[in-house]
Order: sequence, then C-alpha cells, then structure tokens
Amino acid sequence: MGTPGYMSLEQVQGKPQFASDIYAVGMTAIQALTGVTPRNFIQDEVGEIDLPKMAPNIQPIPGL
Repeated sequence: MGTPGYMSLEQVQGKPQFASDIYAVGMTAIQALTGVTPRNFIQDEVGEIDLPKMAPNIQPIPGL
C-alpha cells in the first residue's frame, strides 16, 4: 500500500522497511521545496533526482 512516486523501491517490491517511510518524507520535502510532484522530478544522467536543476535558488549547507 502506498502512493506511486512516494514509495521506495523495496516497498514497491513488497518488502517495505523502516527506511521506506524516511524515503517518503524525503520525497515530500523535495516536493515542498520545488513545487514539483515526484512523477515530474528531473533526473540526472545516473537516474538520481537533480535537485540543483529543479531548485537552483536552494544552496547546499557547507560541511554536509
């Protein structure tokens, strides 16, 4: 059970773990920051979310 776009891969495969909830919170946070739904997230060449492209005004925190 879950919403596509917010579900981690292990949850989609029917093997949810505690980290699945953390993944969903992260996806929700990215949507809150960018206004873009997970289905429309821009991905880089290796398939990861390209947050700098989606939210160029958000600066990384030094040291993290």
